Amino acid sequence: MLRFLKISHFAVIDAIEVEFEPGFNVLTGETGAGKSILVEAVGLLLGGRASGDLVRTGEDAASIEAIFESDGEELVVRREITSQGRSRAFVNGALATAGALKDLSGRLIELHGQHEHQTLLDPATHLDVLDTFGRLDHLIAPARSAFETMRAAGEEVARVRRAVADRDARLELVTFQLGELDRAALKPGEPAEDAELAAARQVLASAERVERLCAESYTSLYESDEAILAGLGAVWRRVGELAALDPRFQPYLEARDGIKSQLEDLALFLRRYADGIEASPARLQQVEERLALLERLKRKYGPTLADVVARRDALRRELSDLEGGDERVAQLERDHAAAR
Repeated sequence: MLRFLKISHFAVIDAIEVEFEPGFNVLTGETGAGKSILVEAVGLLLGGRASGDLVRTGEDAASIEAIFESDGEELVVRREITSQGRSRAFVNGALATAGALKDLSGRLIELHGQHEHQTLLDPATHLDVLDTFGRLDHLIAPARSAFETMRAAGEEVARVRRAVADRDARLELVTFQLGELDRAALKPGEPAEDAELAAARQVLASAERVERLCAESYTSLYESDEAILAGLGAVWRRVGELAALDPRFQPYLEARDGIKSQLEDLALFLRRYADGIEASPARLQQVEERLALLERLKRKYGPTLADVVARRDALRRELSDLEGGDERVAQLERDHAAAR
């Protein structure tokens, strides 16, 4: 409630202070005495539009200050208006905007005109008044839900219609991009193809050296006069004699079968690996071209090969939507009509 009002240099008022008591207060006076000016001053105090014309003639500025009581606390609101039309507002001594004052007005005061209630001028309150008058509160939530469903359906119809309008151009682009990705024959389950090809390129670029190293290692293990696997037999016989003298050699003796098996597996892998190398410029060129294609696709649709595969799948879905756009619009229009 309004407890105190102070006005200085406002319109025809030079200075006035009014204290309001709890309960009903009445201001009376002749026509032109300034009663309406007090109401206008309170309206400005609570966010009304300011104008330099409201400053008393001959004065540089006008000020309006009031003390309100809200929820047991006092709130001091002040507004200053210069003759140039600029204004400043303060709430409890802190600067505030006119918008902030309007937000405060709803819980501080209501102004009643001669024939109309101020809140009835706000269209935002009309539906609430009608619903309350008609005792329709229990229908508000279902009606709101139905309206939101209808609005969402209408927006989706509009969105799809726009998409269909741009469909031809988009369809051409999607078809081109999808064709580019499909020709690459990407494998969804092998997103590391680029890493595998990079490793293969490194081997193929050094094929002669790799073959030589494999051959030399295999010979050292199996085929030379001093082959490691052949010489291990003599080593294990000596270790067996040592184990008979000192049990600490026994664990190594027990591991001999595993060591022999590992060396035999290594020899077999070396021979197969060397035989499997396609040491030809044609194969290297093929790997280089495939890597170049994947790198180009990653730059365009990536950054990773998994992202490229995901982009291809997304384009397939979009192409399906574009090709079925008319049917989709028709279905959405039916949904929108049903929601109404």
